[in-house]
Amino acid sequence: MRLQNLCAILADPRGMAAVELALALPCILLLTLGAASVSSMVAMRNDLQQAAAQAAAMAIANPPQAGDMSTVKAVAVGASGLAADKVAVTTRMTCDGIETTDVNGCSGTQEQARYVVISLNASFAPAWRHFGLPASVPIQVSREVRYQ
Repeated sequence: MRLQNLCAILADPRGMAAVELALALPCILLLTLGAASVSSMVAMRNDLQQAAAQAAAMAIANPPQAGDMSTVKAVAVGASGLAADKVAVTTRMTCDGIETTDVNGCSGTQEQARYVVISLNASFAPAWRHFGLPASVPIQVSREVRYQ
């Protein structure tokens, strides 16, 4: 009698879908949470890239005078939502394509080019920090544009 009941239970396919779901559900949930976390990180990087582009557009529209980068930095901070210490705005100059630190500029025959470099540094904290994932992932965006 017992053997007949056991054979009848094993031959019954009605509970098979529930067992398969119970086995597959943890994997499906893990993949879903991972995809959501990665998409949030990509969205954050995209926002930072747009903020750097806005600051670069400001540098082209209103070229910094005498190394004053406060306006460009203010645009980058406002557009990115980062703290001011996470945003760096620097300039560099080249004479005939060779970088120089001479503040007087290039000689009369050399082609002078001035650039502004906007660097945004943020960290993304994934919601799912298990299975060896780090507590935060650094995101760095840099944009360089010639303004003169």
